[in-house]
Amino acid sequence: MALLQGIEEFVAIVDEGSMTAAAERLGVSVARVSRQLERLEDRLGVRLLERSTRRHSLTPEGERFYQQVSPLTTELRALTEEIGDHASELSGPIRLASPGGYMVDYMAPRLARFSAEHPEVTIDWEVSSRVVDLVSEPLDLAVRQCQLEDSSLVARKLFERRLALCASPDYLRARPAPEHPDQLSDHDCLVGCSDRWPFRTNGQTWQVRVNGRWHSDNGAALLEAGRQGLGLLYQPLTLVHEALEQGELVEVLADFTVADVPVWAVHPSRRHVPARVRRLIEYLVN
Repeated sequence: MALLQGIEEFVAIVDEGSMTAAAERLGVSVARVSRQLERLEDRLGVRLLERSTRRHSLTPEGERFYQQVSPLTTELRALTEEIGDHASELSGPIRLASPGGYMVDYMAPRLARFSAEHPEVTIDWEVSSRVVDLVSEPLDLAVRQCQLEDSSLVARKLFERRLALCASPDYLRARPAPEHPDQLSDHDCLVGCSDRWPFRTNGQTWQVRVNGRWHSDNGAALLEAGRQGLGLLYQPLTLVHEALEQGELVEVLADFTVADVPVWAVHPSRRHVPARVRRLIEYLVN
């Protein structure tokens, strides 16, 4: 379709920063990319890119045009994949992010099996404790372990996890175990990504603000600190169950701990999600 010629090339140049990189992305020659851009500018009657020997920069008209057409090309590619999903093998990149710790144990074998089943799909997986911005960052998917507040994201629940509050026997010999979450202010707490710990009783959930001399965003580090008697540890049962079974840790306040913290697969709220991303989400859910 003549109307669309050059638009994909133009968007690729802006995204990749050069005609050479755009040509590599599209699998065509640099000459073709340049020719299609020139034809697009001729049709529009404006110059979209200022060229020099070292770089390309958007003109004001180019900036406006890019902001309008870039989302459309993304949706068009996704729609094409969606329509042809049943007839062709999945292919292309999936860029995702998740926390570390036990989420790596959960995600790694599932991603590996998905990759084995779809060899044309490439996985770019960021393991990080930071909360990524799925709207502004070039990510397709993220796994989050919290209540969601951002209404611009689409979420699918993967599973629920139980939290366990525990401490080493040595710590509890030196400091009597708390009998209520409100007594945590009298204890050293091993603080992870949040200093507000959720508790529940009689159907009501509330948060207790805690503090201590050990802070880390890494579950394994917190677990080791708990084993060494440095404070109370409040982490998913999947992380601490072996230490509990071996007697290295003792659970406290079990009647108050939260048993249904959701873990979500989230992606930007776009009408058309690439088939490979949709299929991966279904794979994780199932």
